[in-house]
Amino acid sequence: MVAATDPQIHAWFTMATVAAGSAPGKPSLIMAGMVDGVAVIDEVRKEYQRKAVPKRFAAIAEAGHLAFTDICTIGRQEGGLFGIAQKYGVEIDDAVVAFGTDGCGPDNLPAEDGWSVIDHYVTAHLRAAFSLDDGPRGLDEAASACFSGRVAEYEQEAP
Repeated sequence: MVAATDPQIHAWFTMATVAAGSAPGKPSLIMAGMVDGVAVIDEVRKEYQRKAVPKRFAAIAEAGHLAFTDICTIGRQEGGLFGIAQKYGVEIDDAVVAFGTDGCGPDNLPAEDGWSVIDHYVTAHLRAAFSLDDGPRGLDEAASACFSGRVAEYEQEAP
């Protein structure tokens, strides 16, 4: 979470959450999955709209909640993390399984296919915030086009 008064904060970002912090005047990046059943895209968009500028929003096509982690890749061939646990007799509540597999289904973008998008936008966002380049790079519509349809939405607002 971001403390709005912390002078050490130069920029911040969130991934798959509607409980984003706030540091007015500090560049923010809010990332989401278009089919996230936990941090639902409409709620994430509303959170983005409430934020002060400068701000950026990026949504990944076909990505669920866990697209921002490696959980979907663990034991994929054995039914995932929960499939392995259940194989060994561990009882898991259905609600926990639903939460812990959101984005790991066959209709979802494989998590590792979204990592380049996540890496790109977080890196470009931080490089811009720390003025590491002559100007913002990789934070425009042309950058979104480089990801073969994996970026479903991108927008930004400057002061």
